[in-house]
Amino acid sequence: LGVSTALADVNSTVRANTGDNVSIADAGGLTIAASAAPDGGGNGANSQAFAGTGGEYLAVDGAIAISKNRGVGEATTGDSGILPGGDVSITATNNSSQHAYGSGVSVGGGAGGASYAEADSTAKVDAALGTNTTNVPSLSLTLQATGIDTNDARALAGTYGVVAGNAAVAQTNNTSEVSTVVGAGTALMAGIVSIGALHTDD
Repeated sequence: LGVSTALADVNSTVRANTGDNVSIADAGGLTIAASAAPDGGGNGANSQAFAGTGGEYLAVDGAIAISKNRGVGEATTGDSGILPGGDVSITATNNSSQHAYGSGVSVGGGAGGASYAEADSTAKVDAALGTNTTNVPSLSLTLQATGIDTNDARALAGTYGVVAGNAAVAQTNNTSEVSTVVGAGTALMAGIVSIGALHTDD
């Protein structure tokens, strides 16, 4: 009898904010950026579970691998602020990658092997301008929230015996939220205004 379990859980928070009543009345531009991504472009949450047993009469094994990402990315300005001229950019990005692999193999006279793999993402990404925000006339203003989630779950199960049974289950779940908000009472003057929210899931 053998059971192997692996759990990887990423719960990161990245915020870039200005407070309420902040005035940056200049023409030099402004960048507020919050970004979260796995180091080196690899998997942020990576779990692998392996199980294998063997016996003449009975062998039961299981492998459970679960990877989760609950990251938060937030770039915001406070209420009643004054933004500068030039190019103003407020961006929030969360790039997550979850991989789960479960493998269970057993051998015996009566054998049963099972594996389960699950990869989940529940990230929250927000880019927002506070209420009653104004600005020095600017060249461009960008407000962008972007969420990119990659969920990969793989399960392998095998048994060899006189009486054998096995199961392999793999599933992915994505309930991420991506939003951009312009607060009430905000009045902006810019040559180019870009406001967007984008989410992709692989």
